[in-house]
Amino acid sequence: MISQRMGAHFARRVSDWYLHTAVAEPGAPQRGSIAERYGTHHPALLTVLEKMEATIENPLDRNTMAKLARTSIRHLDRLFADQLGASFLETYRAIRLDHARRLLEQSPLSIAEVAFATGFSSAGHFSGSFKAHFGKTPGTVRQRFPAN
Repeated sequence: MISQRMGAHFARRVSDWYLHTAVAEPGAPQRGSIAERYGTHHPALLTVLEKMEATIENPLDRNTMAKLARTSIRHLDRLFADQLGASFLETYRAIRLDHARRLLEQSPLSIAEVAFATGFSSAGHFSGSFKAHFGKTPGTVRQRFPAN
């Protein structure tokens, strides 16, 4: 119902609000703007990064993102390399894996459910990507932060 009235992006944010089971410490940093988090102010790149964060469950391809940013795929690739020092796919995967880590730490979702909620086609592919990115398995993170 929220998605129909307010859009999928807003509905996802509401859903994320209810998945947080850990309370942040009073001195913990708040989440900064997208420009601050990625250290860029390029409008096309910010548009794509924002869309990446909004489409974690169903990742969009480079062509779709380039059209959204009103730029060519080649120019989009150059922006990622020049501004972020990483490729489009590396950045998108990192965004999805960071979200997956938060879900493992703060939600009761199973590892397979987290994998599918972050756009991975299988729990095995997710686990391998997670370990390559963080140096530990999703199961290790889940043991450290057991869901309530």
